[in-house]
Amino acid sequence: MTLESLYTGLGCSIKNKTYFETKKYVEPFINKFQKEDININCVAKSSLQLPIINNNTTDIFNKVCITCINKNSEFEINKIPFYRFVTFAYGLDIKCPSYKFYSGVTTNDTMFVFGNTLNSGKIESETAFDYTLCDKTIQQANSDNCQKMLEQIFRLSVAQTQLTDQLGLWIKKSLLLSLITEGNKIKLTKTLPIDVYEKLNDVDSPYYVQGNEIPLFNILSQFSDLINTDKDIINRYEKLQLVNSVLGL
Repeated sequence: MTLESLYTGLGCSIKNKTYFETKKYVEPFINKFQKEDININCVAKSSLQLPIINNNTTDIFNKVCITCINKNSEFEINKIPFYRFVTFAYGLDIKCPSYKFYSGVTTNDTMFVFGNTLNSGKIESETAFDYTLCDKTIQQANSDNCQKMLEQIFRLSVAQTQLTDQLGLWIKKSLLLSLITEGNKIKLTKTLPIDVYEKLNDVDSPYYVQGNEIPLFNILSQFSDLINTDKDIINRYEKLQLVNSVLGL
């Protein structure tokens, strides 16, 4: 989805609350990166809520996720290039309407988050977001926490003979662990570890390896890819952090 298409999103009214058009929420975030060389990835979900302001029935985006990847922030680990990113996401018709900014690193669209880089707020009717939270997140994005964590992860692996036992532990932790952001409780599905396990044993998966050891980076990357292609575009940060906990990171 292009930024231009996203900007066509209209304002709407949900549960007696009035929300601005998409551009009014998104443009202040994009303007933070005017001086940067960035790639922009946009994802949005359309709303079925009524009534719609101005009686228009075209695009209304009730869930939005935008990631700005800084092309000048490259660093390498094991000859793999990584770039720092900042993401802005919000949901209008979730249990507790809220918005969030967070940062991390990415390679080939696989995203990783480490440390507490989440800054969030509640969405109020006809009220702009607090974009100083974005400024704080941008500052956090420039730290070396992610790079240091990845360097440690690249030195770790899981024995093939232990993978089935690890699957049971992953499922147990997925059932028990949760995070709450602005009143919204986020959990992993119990099927996610199973999907990861199956992918790691699929010769067509980019993370499949032969031999006695599976790099922990491959396991983490497979979890990340499944989360970042899931239909839930609002809670990726929390789910990636839950994966870190599941893997003991």
